[in-house]
Amino acid sequence: MFGIILSILKIIGIILLILLALVLFVLCIVLFVPIRYKADGFYKESYKIEARVTWLLHIVTLRVCQSSEEALHVMLKILGLTVYDNTRPKADKKQKDKAKAAKKKKEKEELERKEREEREKKAKEEQERKEKEEREKKEAEAKQLAAQAEAAVQALENNQVTENIAPAQAAIANVADQGTKDRLTHRVGLVQNAITVREQQAEQERQATAQQAQQQQAFVTQPQQGSYRNCSEARAAGAAPLYRGQAGYSPRLDRDGDGVACE
Repeated sequence: MFGIILSILKIIGIILLILLALVLFVLCIVLFVPIRYKADGFYKESYKIEARVTWLLHIVTLRVCQSSEEALHVMLKILGLTVYDNTRPKADKKQKDKAKAAKKKKEKEELERKEREEREKKAKEEQERKEKEEREKKEAEAKQLAAQAEAAVQALENNQVTENIAPAQAAIANVADQGTKDRLTHRVGLVQNAITVREQQAEQERQATAQQAQQQQAFVTQPQQGSYRNCSEARAAGAAPLYRGQAGYSPRLDRDGDGVACE
């Protein structure tokens, strides 16, 4: 135990001796190492004064300078490193302010760029949305017009009369799709042809009926030459019955039109 205490005291004594030696060394340097200084200056129309102080083999250097063009400048260097410069804080401050202003400007430009891109993006999305709505609206209108044209053509096909042709053609004219328009137009053309054929057939039948009626009326109202005035006269003459094409035959005597008169 006593030996440990002696060892600790011995270590403490060595540390104290080292510290004392360092203090003595520093004192020797302060007392025996000279301080060197140099001053220079001139004065004419302007002036300049400069002083330089060095110590410990130029390890420590102090420079003081002032002129009519520059303010007082004080600079201290140790081991070549500047530890004090009365002009540096201002320069550093200006540089920091400049850097800060540049940073703010850059941030502002970046923010404006992002806002501009966001506005352009929203405008583009709005334009695309409007175009999509317009396209969908046109498609819906086109489908509606096509459906109306289809219904008009279907109505024409179900009721094939001339009055339904014009509405069907008007509805087809509003159809945008050319293929659909051609298909519906072809169907209307088929119906028109069918109506024309039926009208021609009806006209031919009407003309034939009118001609037949005229012929029958002529036979009834105008007796043929050499025919009997009535069946009694034909029977009295012993000619009854009379056949078509036989002398004395007349359609007015053949009331049932079977080709045999005065049966």
